[in-house]
Amino acid sequence: MQNRNAAVPLNVETMGIDAWEALAGLDGPARVRGAFDNSFYVQVGRLELVRVIRHGEYVSPGAVVAGERDRDFSFRSMGIEEGMEVARAENDILIGGRFAIADMDRVPKWRPPPSPDGAAARPLEVTRLNLRVLRDAIYSCPSREGLVPLLESVEIVGSLEFFLKPRGDSFAERARPHVERMMWGLFSRDAEAVEESAAAVTGLGPGLTPSGDDFLCGLIAGIGTGRDLLNVDDGGFFDEVSGRVYAAAVDKTTIFSLNMLREALEGKSPLAVISLVHSLLTKDASETARAARTLVRMGETSGADIAVGVFYGIRFLLSGLENLEVLHETD
Repeated sequence: MQNRNAAVPLNVETMGIDAWEALAGLDGPARVRGAFDNSFYVQVGRLELVRVIRHGEYVSPGAVVAGERDRDFSFRSMGIEEGMEVARAENDILIGGRFAIADMDRVPKWRPPPSPDGAAARPLEVTRLNLRVLRDAIYSCPSREGLVPLLESVEIVGSLEFFLKPRGDSFAERARPHVERMMWGLFSRDAEAVEESAAAVTGLGPGLTPSGDDFLCGLIAGIGTGRDLLNVDDGGFFDEVSGRVYAAAVDKTTIFSLNMLREALEGKSPLAVISLVHSLLTKDASETARAARTLVRMGETSGADIAVGVFYGIRFLLSGLENLEVLHETD
């Protein structure tokens, strides 16, 4: 038995309800899977992770927030390492016998904020403005290694030349025909096109969670959350195709990405992602700018790539509503 009295307690400030249930239900040893300055992961099932993170704005039901108030805090420098055994000892979680998530039952539990009522949705012209605000926030990302150039190319080059000119060698250029075919598949309700195109970008690009996966997480969260808020009924098509995208990803990408994709499918994305979707559809430009900047700051490229996916997802929903407006005007 590990000595829980000798373990250094982590400064845990809140626990997502799913993380608490997963850790409280441990009936054997788990392992640290990935240890970094601002986060580490505990693998509690074949494809299930609990994320221990520093920054509360990225909390999710499957995350634990620790050390947020200490500016000099780093999980890696304090000694959290890949492969450390993680085990439950009464109401504590011991990590490598050296650290502890102490007295779990007393830690405040975090649940996702309720989705705004559909009546809170702003007029389409407000959401169009908010999308432009999001686009500008995405451009502020200093890295161009991920999918930020996907938006920039359309804006700067123009849509016709964008589709006709030869592709470059950047990840964004290689990904763009697959992304566009994916979106066309959503518009035309072609599940095969969506699944094949999503599979083509899954696992590709820079980052612990590759850029293609981050984009898919943002797209799924944007459409899934936005659809419910806008009362868009697609007859279950998006749920079906999203499930197929996840199933196809299982053998193509990392466990870190799969965990985020599953959260997006279940409507349990990090707070920064859900807050951005809610802001785009129910808030003004200043609130949207704050939410967008928070998400874009997440990781080196992940936050910006997720935000690109959210942009595409909300733009897709708006296009459907705009088409309905045109039909009503011509009746």
